[in-house]
Amino acid sequence: MLISEVMIGLTNTDTGPQKEFVELYNPTPAEVNFANMGIKLWVTSYSGTTTTHTKVMNITTGTVPPNGYFLIASTQYDTISPAANKTYDASSAPLGGGVEGVLQANRGVYISTSDTQNIAIINKLGWGTALGEMSEGPAKCSAGDPAACTVANDGKSLERKANPQATAATMILTAAGTDGKYGNSYMSGNNQYDFNQRATAQPQSSSSVTESPGGAGFGDANTPP
Repeated sequence: MLISEVMIGLTNTDTGPQKEFVELYNPTPAEVNFANMGIKLWVTSYSGTTTTHTKVMNITTGTVPPNGYFLIASTQYDTISPAANKTYDASSAPLGGGVEGVLQANRGVYISTSDTQNIAIINKLGWGTALGEMSEGPAKCSAGDPAACTVANDGKSLERKANPQATAATMILTAAGTDGKYGNSYMSGNNQYDFNQRATAQPQSSSSVTESPGGAGFGDANTPP
């Protein structure tokens, strides 16, 4: 399982920036059954040089089709389309609380198979000024990112590429998005290169059309382009 798209809290008039989601992608030709392989969703934050790991939820039920998606969203994001497969409360402390939700600027998220923090990590993504252990390689939208992006409560998302040549424009789910049909499986171990920032989030769930990996450069060595 890979973290394929993340959107931090979207500002709105009724709940504040608590409409957020984490999308997962199954890049394999086999179904994933969480009853057999439960995973944990964690959020990381920091103060000074200390990183805090907070478990958001256990996922022990549900399936992900081969080359399919699984959508996890805040309960506050009740208008998300397609509907989320699992939800969590983004307003509860210590995860969120106050105006912000769980996924805030300069944080990170990871999935693991362990109830112990920072153990058996499957995949992770950090953004902004997230510290080293909060991301794979440099955090997305951190200093030095070729994309020179920022992460804010504006409805933009971070999406994993389908292949090393994929861009935000080619990853859209329309006929113009030449890579949008190829899933989200590119992994170089560097969040800056593995993810694009999208102007508008486009979440997918287990009910969405499956997408087999492919596209320009797919199968090349997983190194930064």
